[in-house]
Amino acid sequence: MRYIWVVAGSQIQVPLIQEVRRRGYRALVTDGKAECIGRLYADRFEAVDTYDVVGHVELARQIRGEGEQITAILTAGADVGPTVSAVAEELGLPAAPYDVAVRCRDKTQMRVTLKAKHPMSVSCFYNPMYKMPSISIAWDHGFGIPLVVKPADNCGTRGITVLRGYDEESFQQICAKAAAANKIAGRILIEELLHPVYEVATDSLVWEGKAHFANGVYRFFRRRLGFGLEAGHLNPLTPDDDLLAKIQDAATKLGVTWGPFKADFIKDRRYGWVLVECATRLSGAFDSSHAAPLATGRDVLGAMLDMALGLPLDKAKLEPKWQKWCFTYAPIYAPGPICGWKDKSDGLPGIKNVFIRLSEEIPAMIDCAARPVFIQAVGDTWWQAMARATRVARVVQPRRILDAA
Repeated sequence: MRYIWVVAGSQIQVPLIQEVRRRGYRALVTDGKAECIGRLYADRFEAVDTYDVVGHVELARQIRGEGEQITAILTAGADVGPTVSAVAEELGLPAAPYDVAVRCRDKTQMRVTLKAKHPMSVSCFYNPMYKMPSISIAWDHGFGIPLVVKPADNCGTRGITVLRGYDEESFQQICAKAAAANKIAGRILIEELLHPVYEVATDSLVWEGKAHFANGVYRFFRRRLGFGLEAGHLNPLTPDDDLLAKIQDAATKLGVTWGPFKADFIKDRRYGWVLVECATRLSGAFDSSHAAPLATGRDVLGAMLDMALGLPLDKAKLEPKWQKWCFTYAPIYAPGPICGWKDKSDGLPGIKNVFIRLSEEIPAMIDCAARPVFIQAVGDTWWQAMARATRVARVVQPRRILDAA
């Protein structure tokens, strides 16, 4: 029996794992969390951290030595493009080249490759044995306060901070915070703060060098609670010609000639469309995996799986079958210990999914990765979908330990 390898086993991967099995393949799932939900749907599970490239390559060699056949490897929305590519190169399977996957995910390499003029930025290596460059480095590179400091290689707004005043001590502290959040040693990105009209996330499937738009959303933020803390996203986005051209230009210059290409853009008041991050994967936060099929009927996962199996891109799977709106909402809850959740959303109009991260504590909302709940609602209008999702947040509440007592 042939395996299809799915890297990462969170809830957003489940539709992909189910599609693998529906097509008659066995599902091999790898994740660093042995209790992940994807394990329940897998035919074979191996506990390997999704960012452990070496560990995944060693596992690929082990499985090949066992005589098992791996037919394809991919991920749905996990930020593990380099891991997928490394295993694919080891096994001779379709994927973006490893260096391309790294170049896309690394915010510094991406900007250097594109020779991006905006946002103006500078890459630095942080070494705790020495001081970071002075805050004056921003002026040296043509921008000043406010500025943004972020890790070069991470996602979900982890480690990102805005510095809004001239304070050398605070600058050093946020540089250390960004460095600590890096997946690679020490490199951080310091750049000017953009002035967004709005922000979008796009997914494309690149076939024979051409980027075919597959899915997109408008992103909404809680700016008063912290920089980059996303409240939710609205599907579908209808991209204009300028945005489509920017997606194609980025894919071409970065060397993405095949496979999934996620690209997030800010529409800046001064510069127009600005690419802020990209990766050789699809978007997370239950979008391509759940929201896109609900809003438009697009089968993005199915089309991507076809390509991973060596088949041509089926463009028909990317065509909208209907026009609805789907809003994915992430409510904010007070941090602290809990003993479960109360969910009374069953049967309410338009509510399609309520995803709850089961844990014993709600973390402080310091970045997007800490969001514990996602509510998906569908409507005939964008405001109906948003209203339904936000109202339902009232009946999805944690059980506090004091309440239970």
